Amino acid sequence: MTLKDDHQKELKNLAILNQLKHPNIVELLASYTHGTRHNLLFPLAETGNLAGLLATERHATEFESDETLLIALAGLSSGIKHVHD
Repeated sequence: MTLKDDHQKELKNLAILNQLKHPNIVELLASYTHGTRHNLLFPLAETGNLAGLLATERHATEFESDETLLIALAGLSSGIKHVHD
């Protein structure tokens, strides 16, 4: 596969992602290519980032209870299913 083929495949995937509407999928605002790198732009996460969340003690997050964590995981699963269906 050539770089041009890879680029076309990425554009197709991004077009699909841009049309997905689901409450557990972050909206894709825009994308661009700089050199050989593809970049995605999403709304600013006002409460931090995934790395920070994963580095935080669970009791210091909104996922303190097992029930809250399971509800969040169910939402994640629902979003992943939506992408693959």
